[in-house]
Amino acid sequence: RADERRVPRLDLLPRDTVVEIHDAPADAAALADCQALIARGARLSLRGYDGDPRWEPLLPLVTLVKIDFGRRRGEALRAIADRLRDRGLTLGAEGLMRRVDHLEAIGLGCSLFEGAFYTDPEHVRHDEVPILKINQLRLLDELYRPGLDFERIEFVLKRDVALSVKLLRHLNSAAFGHRQRVTSIRQALVMLGETPFKVWASAVALAAIGADKAPELLAACLVRARLCELAGRRSPVGRELDLFLLGMLSLLDALFGRPLAEILAELPIAPEVETALAGADGPLGDVLRLARAFEAGRWDEVATIEGRIGLHAPGAAAIYREAVAWTDQIVGV
Repeated sequence: RADERRVPRLDLLPRDTVVEIHDAPADAAALADCQALIARGARLSLRGYDGDPRWEPLLPLVTLVKIDFGRRRGEALRAIADRLRDRGLTLGAEGLMRRVDHLEAIGLGCSLFEGAFYTDPEHVRHDEVPILKINQLRLLDELYRPGLDFERIEFVLKRDVALSVKLLRHLNSAAFGHRQRVTSIRQALVMLGETPFKVWASAVALAAIGADKAPELLAACLVRARLCELAGRRSPVGRELDLFLLGMLSLLDALFGRPLAEILAELPIAPEVETALAGADGPLGDVLRLARAFEAGRWDEVATIEGRIGLHAPGAAAIYREAVAWTDQIVGV
């Protein structure tokens, strides 16, 4: 409501904030709230749009509309998308459950996507997994063994030249700012140190694993892994490397198309990481729950977990932005 208690709080929002509207009546008070947000530089998005006329008063105020694929199908969905595109609005799709939904959303002109399709696995038989994906899993296996065996890592990379080239390209990118060009994996370890090397090599392997998946799934996996790592670094939890692996593994089944239990059986996972993946209580599990709560917009839960793990200010929102920026570097190089 645009009353005296809420308007001052709007002043705290950064000017590039995107505010999502969901299940709000399009009455005079709601429209006044929207106008107040726009006046302070915010942009508005409308979630759960199903073509119902009740949303009409809000459409001139928003820049993004998320179409609910769970409520409309076929020609009705196309008609909604056509009307919104004609108004110059950016289209998003939510409630996508299957690959065919993702492809349909692209065909309708959507440029932003969300739904279980990007986090839940589509399982395939082991003999259907491409050999290069198996090789990338071997690289993850070597990276997370106690102590790095560079002869074995180099042996794995020699079987996937493209992966080796991509890794060296990342290490020589502007993100690192090295004056000396990195020309070998051994040199990278000396220059970076073991933990940063493991994180970056894991991220590159992950990008290769997800090359044939929707880019949103790969981005979600990398952002979650980095968010978990940074949460450990900025709190008494520590264990950044374990937390990066935890965040990565929590979506690796979706990237690989294999049950997570099968993947874990092939990787040297610390027991605490494995139990955290299974939902056990404890600091590692709390960090993973923090990441999931932030992704789902469960802000009360985010605040509770921040306090429980002692996450330093400015908290999860800041490290999420850092994780997104880092992911853009990984995907863009």
